[in-house]
Amino acid sequence: MPYFAVIDTETNWEDQVMSIGTVIADSETFQPVFAKYHILPAYCEVGGMYYDALFLETPVKPICCTR
Repeated sequence: MPYFAVIDTETNWEDQVMSIGTVIADSETFQPVFAKYHILPAYCEVGGMYYDALFLETPVKPICCTR
């Protein structure tokens, strides 16, 4: 079964990556088969345009980590 990946990053006001979202989806149905969401707290402290959306309630729980 073929898959594809979507990777999304959000940056802070200093152009540092503060979150990374990854989804692997089925290429025929476009349904997700795997998802991860990583937040880099040290870079979140700077703030950014989408800072308020980093910790929303979603089915994929964020993983706070360092690089």
